[in-house]
Amino acid sequence: MSASNGVAPAGCQWNTTYNFLDCNSTDLVLDHVKLSGGIYWSGCGNLTIRQSVIEGYPSKTWHNVYAACSAGNAAASVAHCADCFCSTRPSG
Repeated sequence: MSASNGVAPAGCQWNTTYNFLDCNSTDLVLDHVKLSGGIYWSGCGNLTIRQSVIEGYPSKTWHNVYAACSAGNAAASVAHCADCFCSTRPSG
């Protein structure tokens, strides 16, 4: 997922001016994605990022991942996987 292919999950859209994913869905799950740009999430449920790569560049904002729930009851979970993108890792 990147600004170049324009694919965004339900409840999200690309901010093409500042190159970030703008999401207002209550719950947001990003699983096995490569995101080139930031994330601005205003949902107040659960943000789950797992087995994914988030590259802040080329976002033109001050945030890479920003949870903006105004109610203060959002939760975030980020899971790491060392072998998620083995095919892109240089050999040797």
